[in-house]
Amino acid sequence: MTFLGRTLDKIPFHLLNKAATQLAGQNAGRLRSHLIRNMLAMHHEISASLRRGVPSYPCCRPLYMRNLSCGDPRAGVNNAVETWLSESAFGFGAIIGAMEETDKSSPDSPGTLDILREADAAAAPRKPDASQIAAPIAKLSIGAPGSLPPRALVEKEIALLSTKDPAELRSLYAYLPGPGSSRTLDAVSARYGEQFGVKISRSEVMMLASCKSAIFTFLMAVLNPGEEVGGMTPEFPMHRSVPEILGHRYIAWEPRIDRGRFSYSIADLERLLDDHPRLRVLILSYPGNPAPFMFSEENLRDIVDLCLRRSVRIYVDAPYHEIIYPQIPGNRYPNILKAHPAARDICVISLSESKRLAIPGRRIGYLIAPEGIIRAVTRLAINFWSCPNAMNDRLMHWAYTEGYAGIEEWVRNEAHHYGEKAAHTFGRLKELEAEGFLHIEQPRGGFYAFPILTGETLQSPGMRALAERGLEGVRGLAIYLLLAYKTAAIPGTSFADPDSFVGRHGIRISFAGRPVEDVAVGLERFCRALRALRNGSVLPFPDKYIRHVDELLAVL
Repeated sequence: MTFLGRTLDKIPFHLLNKAATQLAGQNAGRLRSHLIRNMLAMHHEISASLRRGVPSYPCCRPLYMRNLSCGDPRAGVNNAVETWLSESAFGFGAIIGAMEETDKSSPDSPGTLDILREADAAAAPRKPDASQIAAPIAKLSIGAPGSLPPRALVEKEIALLSTKDPAELRSLYAYLPGPGSSRTLDAVSARYGEQFGVKISRSEVMMLASCKSAIFTFLMAVLNPGEEVGGMTPEFPMHRSVPEILGHRYIAWEPRIDRGRFSYSIADLERLLDDHPRLRVLILSYPGNPAPFMFSEENLRDIVDLCLRRSVRIYVDAPYHEIIYPQIPGNRYPNILKAHPAARDICVISLSESKRLAIPGRRIGYLIAPEGIIRAVTRLAINFWSCPNAMNDRLMHWAYTEGYAGIEEWVRNEAHHYGEKAAHTFGRLKELEAEGFLHIEQPRGGFYAFPILTGETLQSPGMRALAERGLEGVRGLAIYLLLAYKTAAIPGTSFADPDSFVGRHGIRISFAGRPVEDVAVGLERFCRALRALRNGSVLPFPDKYIRHVDELLAVL
């Protein structure tokens, strides 16, 4: 089996992609294109399994996650677009918005209102609004900060736009150099140099349109055809989808899980690199999305040492690096640039203001990388979006110079508030752990908890009843929670292979966008739903939501 797998795996992935395009043809139709591409992806997964000598079929994930919604290819739509993955949270949020619009004119049934109001009253100190015709949706799914941005930042923007100087006003709408203005890059590099304890020059930093553009342009800059990308799973969806969009296979570094506690073995990573000699980039994220796992600096030193010997670059996706809860003694962000003397040579770090300053719509990110990579990414950036937004550049110059002390105090306070919500979330989930429903690791940073449901929970009478309705596993549970208990959480299948352990057992709970009282409401409904399912009690879906079942199955 191993010999056969190695033989099959010699066919480069980019040639298979090219073959798929030619076989599908411009007018071959969506279904044919979709099937051909998935068959070729399956070829690589099966050959990799044979090479390892272990039967495993993660190729099922594209069949679950991809849909055929692009339209008639004769209208000029690229057939390849329909095979690309996207973030479930965005599609999920759109359906939640549609449900909220429905609720404005269509009441919940008296029975549903009674159940949800009872749960809400038990969770929050305030009484539910009895005048509402429909219970509000508890959004434990949203990944956007619920806080308002720092007031001083808003006032600075108002002041900039209020200028009477025509030249000053014109500068707020002008082109900038591709990486950003030199004075802003000087300020940003100096502050992050202080944070990471290393000297960072202006030429090693650039401003981008968010962390998402950073990973896209970085992979384009460093990967050659046929090379592969590895990363921790469960993964932020774009860690997998962006390499696939660019024609590179994503290889998952599976965690070891002990009663909900994650660990990533260096020995497992070494075997992964042995099995995938074309793997050239390893993506790390800590604390991550969806799992709030944190490496130690000793772990990072070993990872850097291994990747250095194997000529693998490390991409650190770090949007939560300052959202580290101060309530936990000794809790701090592990510094990869100080973990190993050669880390600066092979590591790049992407940072974001979306989470740090609660301004996701501003789309501000940074890339810290060796100077040669910054030059290459700049060439790509100039072709994609020309330059950073001039207003963003001016605001960030202020935020990293004269406004820095106040901004950092605001960030520290926000980290404390997230720590309070994390502690409440962890406490409620620990109650369910004591009752045998799940296992949970304590979050130490970021916005998320990622409980692992037990086999007993997934095989409970209520879950079996949902499966008979076509709502199987954690994906079916997430749909049921939303439509019956009006509580939104995203299943592990959106972040990992549906056949993997974390895909089948995990569910992401976010406390990003709500105060503690609203998080408490969602968690109380979540707890009641699991307890009822264990007893075989399954609520019916309101008729007004039935049309969303197929939409949710397609999105998740």
